[in-house]
Amino acid sequence: MRSGTFVLGLALALALAVPAPALSTAGDAGAEPSVRVQEAEGALAGFPEHDEFIADTTEPQVKVLFSTGKDARDFKVLALTLEDSDEKITFSAKELYALDKLTPKRPLVVGLTSYGTIPHYGISYVDENGATRSFAVSESGEDGSLFLMEISTVP
Repeated sequence: MRSGTFVLGLALALALAVPAPALSTAGDAGAEPSVRVQEAEGALAGFPEHDEFIADTTEPQVKVLFSTGKDARDFKVLALTLEDSDEKITFSAKELYALDKLTPKRPLVVGLTSYGTIPHYGISYVDENGATRSFAVSESGEDGSLFLMEISTVP
C-alpha cells in the first residue's frame, strides 16, 4: 500500500511541477487565465491600493498577489482538498474569501502557507463568457515561480 501512496505522490509531483494544459472542461478551458499570480514582495509597487486576506498564519507564510488585466467577477480564494487523481486531478473546494470582482486597479494579496507538492489553495472566478473557472496555486519545480493550473472541483 505504501508504494501506491508513493506512486500517487510522484504522479502529482510530476503533474504539478511545470505548468500543464488545463484540466477543466468548463468555459474556455485551456485558455490562459485572465488572473495572474506572483509573489507579492516587490510586485505591489505598481498598485497604490490593494485588498488583503490572510488564509493561514502557519510558518513559513508567503504573500501572493492576484492581479488581472480585466475584471474577474465573483472572485474567490479557495481551500483545496485532493479528492481524485485517477483519470484527472479533482479537488473539493471551500470558499475562504470572496470579492464581487477583482479589478486591474485593485489586486488582492493573500497570505498563505505553501507546503508539499499538492496544492492547498486556489481561486475561482467567472470569466467574460460567464463560465466559472477554477485554478490551483502551484509552484514550478524548475524555478519555484508561482503559476495557476486549471483544475476540476467537486462540491
